[in-house]
Amino acid sequence: MSGNVRYGMLSLKGIMGRFAIALAVMLTMGLPLSAAQGTKPTYQQAADALYNLDFSIAEHAFDSLIATDESNPDYWNGLASTMWLKIFYDQQKLNIESYSGGSIGTRNSRDYVNPEEEKKLRGTIDTAIDKANARLKKNPNEVPALYALGVSNSTMAAFEGIAKRSYYAALTRAKAARAYHERVIKLDPNFNDALVSIGTYEYGIGVIPPVYRLFLGFFGVSGGSKEAGIRDLEKAATQGDRARTDAKTILIVIYYREHQYDQSLRLIDDLLAKYPRDFQLEIERAQIYGRMKNWSQAVDVYHHVLSKIQEKQDGYERLRNDRVYAQLGFANVSLGKSDDAIAAYNQVTGSSLADDNEKANAYLWIGKIYDSGNERGKAVDQYNAILALNCNNSYKEEARAYLRKAFGG
Repeated sequence: MSGNVRYGMLSLKGIMGRFAIALAVMLTMGLPLSAAQGTKPTYQQAADALYNLDFSIAEHAFDSLIATDESNPDYWNGLASTMWLKIFYDQQKLNIESYSGGSIGTRNSRDYVNPEEEKKLRGTIDTAIDKANARLKKNPNEVPALYALGVSNSTMAAFEGIAKRSYYAALTRAKAARAYHERVIKLDPNFNDALVSIGTYEYGIGVIPPVYRLFLGFFGVSGGSKEAGIRDLEKAATQGDRARTDAKTILIVIYYREHQYDQSLRLIDDLLAKYPRDFQLEIERAQIYGRMKNWSQAVDVYHHVLSKIQEKQDGYERLRNDRVYAQLGFANVSLGKSDDAIAAYNQVTGSSLADDNEKANAYLWIGKIYDSGNERGKAVDQYNAILALNCNNSYKEEARAYLRKAFGG
């Protein structure tokens, strides 16, 4: 048993990894932002920019707000939210597929964090915490300050768990966030925005199998109910004041994990109507159609996104089209449209912007398509191309396997 506890599925690292998957829903867009209280136009611009994935505009706006009132922890939390969302986007973890299974991210995700960006994020969060604590020294029961502390810790829980895979640190931060927001609810039972982090925590613990949850009890983790967590988030989504968008974004991920695809699609439509520049929501819509096996609808969405990139509509040109072509290729494979799939994947392999993992994935699928069509020579060329790339080793191992034995053979 001791060997399993240390190295197997019951290892603490493994349990923390499972917990961090659920913490991941905190990253999706806006939990830190929901703390902001101002109604100034510059804040509204910051909020809209962040929800529309205009990171540089949002950062500039939050910097401007801080210049007008540097003592407000909400503004510092807003700035931090911009930083960590950009980090997750750059890591290719700001997508629904990264949290659909038993591990965080996909084969194309990265764990690298620029040291300067990490230092700036941590410093910004530390400042937000300092500003909130300064207010609590004057009034230990100031609800907005307690809420801000919970938001700061929620941000770092997500960052530690998903960006850094530091699961112990993530758990500590998540527990702190829940504790602060439970105090908020105790002081103000109608402060439904605090239910976002509480519900996320409940869901996060609830998705862990009971035997693992028992082990976490040694580390002060208790409770946990998927159903209760979802109810809290749904209440925040409908009755919250500042965190409705945050709750809806998190619920998109949770509904997806729970196979409630129609619910996810409904919330995506709702948010896209308000934030039309958020191209990631459009991509998630297509991915949900794929999970539902509605591949024709998925293809239609990908083509729609590509047309908006081409026409520079709603800021979609910020999205690299080769990332869309990669997913379009898979959708066409699933439809049995081999020629269309190869054409899409060729857009990836020929792109100067696609990284080696993206190219390796494209070469691999083209090779499998050629093997399936008994064009072994062409397939071998694709597999050999992968071996020349500086890509994830799993791609090379798969390519070598197909070089030894044809796919489907």
